Amino acid sequence: MLYSLIILKFPYTIQIWGEHPIIPVALMKKMNGAGAFSIFDWIRNDTFAYFWMLTAILLAFLYTIGFYTKWISFLLLFFFFNLLQAYARYNAGFDKYTFQLLTWSCFLPLSNFFAVKANPTKYKTQLWVSIILITQIACIYCATGFAKTGEAWKQGYAIKIMASDIWMNSSMAELFRNNAFIYTPLTYLTLIAEVAFPIFLFVPVKKDLFRYFAVVFLLVFHISILLITDVGNFSYTGIAAAGLLLPASFWEYFNIKHGIKYVQKKYSNRIRYLIFSGTALVLFTFIQKNLLFLATLQSHKNMQPTILYKAMKSIDIPRIAENSFQDQFWKMFAPEPSNQGGWISIEYIGDDGILYDLFSNTPISLTQHTLNFNPHGMEKILLSYGRMFKYKDKWFTAVFLKNWYFYQLKIRNIAPEKYKNYFLAEYNSNVVDAGNTITPITKQLYSSKAIEDLKIDIPKK
Repeated sequence: MLYSLIILKFPYTIQIWGEHPIIPVALMKKMNGAGAFSIFDWIRNDTFAYFWMLTAILLAFLYTIGFYTKWISFLLLFFFFNLLQAYARYNAGFDKYTFQLLTWSCFLPLSNFFAVKANPTKYKTQLWVSIILITQIACIYCATGFAKTGEAWKQGYAIKIMASDIWMNSSMAELFRNNAFIYTPLTYLTLIAEVAFPIFLFVPVKKDLFRYFAVVFLLVFHISILLITDVGNFSYTGIAAAGLLLPASFWEYFNIKHGIKYVQKKYSNRIRYLIFSGTALVLFTFIQKNLLFLATLQSHKNMQPTILYKAMKSIDIPRIAENSFQDQFWKMFAPEPSNQGGWISIEYIGDDGILYDLFSNTPISLTQHTLNFNPHGMEKILLSYGRMFKYKDKWFTAVFLKNWYFYQLKIRNIAPEKYKNYFLAEYNSNVVDAGNTITPITKQLYSSKAIEDLKIDIPKK
């Protein structure tokens, strides 16, 4: 949570939640849809945006140190929910993953051990919460495992493609990219382990070996991703989930939590009935929404609705809000990682007739393509979706790119009559030939007029 709020979001508080964000408020509300309500639909000014963000960061810090964990967890969920809902159309999968874990952690007795002030009464974890949490984690990895149907996963070089993205690479990407003895087994391990993940979580075996394998897999997978590419707080959330899955035998081995008497909370028959009904509804939603997600991908691949898709749509539960337990769309590098390895920037012709990068004011070489603009946080993540501007395959990426371009010019007080000297620069490189070849970097400049004339039809949601 702290990484998501401080590193990814706080630097862009004004650009996303302020009074004059990158995407105009009215347009963003239309894109989000009727179900994506938030406090920012009614209050929009920079001071309030900073207040909300800083309060969320404070709550996340208090939650981290265990200060009144139960109350703080619900407050943090409320603040985080409103931040995500304000730009629901652009929420990344890692934020939704974090949101899911935070949601159900609100019902865990975290104050048993995770508290500034020791709680003398230790409560048992409610069975219904454990079932929901474990089922949610199982669905996340199993669904995305079945969704990985691309050749890169089948042929064992998906991890290599991920490590070949010039713009998104992390510190040790080259190690994974250049060594088949690393990326090939890791690719197949990911594919097999994700598909079989429910077995590792729910099938009991001697000494909890399956559960330990699930934990080790999550650690290996997410630490590898962290070393390869920038995917926000996805790896940190996955590592936290690994800790959550450690079996009781782990704690007993280290004599942790040993000999403690736990108190079982008692509920009336009416409350127990509500808990049972609510749990059944949540579990049904998990299964139905994930099956609908997989059926939707297959229908797109077949270019016609499948039987499973029709069946799941017939019993589909309408989405109450974009970010809730009902939003199950886990597409982590599926059906295969993008082979796009380029980047974008804004360049302009200076008074001396030389082409410069807008962000670094570096002269642009005519013979060698170098990376001059390397943003961070939410800006980089949102821009990464729209790098292939010339294809405009996703309308919402084109919306962001178009508005981001002119936003950058306006905040620099560039007069409209000078827009003719400014260009969106797209540097393109692809990973081809089973991941063995990275095509030479090519460059395309788009004039301000071309971007302004880009027509985008926003579908009704």
